[in-house]
Amino acid sequence: MDRVEIECSEKDTKPDVLHRSKELRYFFDRIFPKTINTLEVYENTCSHLVPSVIDGYNACVFAYGTTGSGKTFTMTGTVNFPGIMVLILQDLFKAIQDKRSEKDFSIKMSYVEIYNEVILDLLIPNARDQYLDLREDPVIGTVIAGVTEFVVKEPKEVMNLLTMGNKRRTTEATMANAESSRSHAIC
Repeated sequence: MDRVEIECSEKDTKPDVLHRSKELRYFFDRIFPKTINTLEVYENTCSHLVPSVIDGYNACVFAYGTTGSGKTFTMTGTVNFPGIMVLILQDLFKAIQDKRSEKDFSIKMSYVEIYNEVILDLLIPNARDQYLDLREDPVIGTVIAGVTEFVVKEPKEVMNLLTMGNKRRTTEATMANAESSRSHAIC
């Protein structure tokens, strides 16, 4: 296993992570202890995006990590411990409700998977047969040509679409999955 060392000399500075097998440096805005709850992660990383989205800017929250590191739990959560997606949707729809008299809003949702450099639409059946392409639109910039968009009016609609899309995600066995399956089977 590769060793990763974290060096942080002063409070409120970005930690410098050096991957010892290669001369690569990684910088992180924040590193949280494993005991932190998802609400605190949301408040410290994503909540500030809502006003910008209300003002018309695009935003992206991206979870990256190894299998079993908690990406899905952090993003989707559970009924009792909502994930970042649920929290941001609640704040977004509340902010829209507060601004309805000032602006007219239309919220559209797409859900894609990028896996092995192939883009799939997770909101349509049999998407495995229809790869999508990135294209440049002269007016709006980079778009995913042919992606399905659903108009949504409340967080529950978005979560229902995400649940449907999650069932169509690609999953592959890895050594981490195999170890996890074995340990659960033994228990």
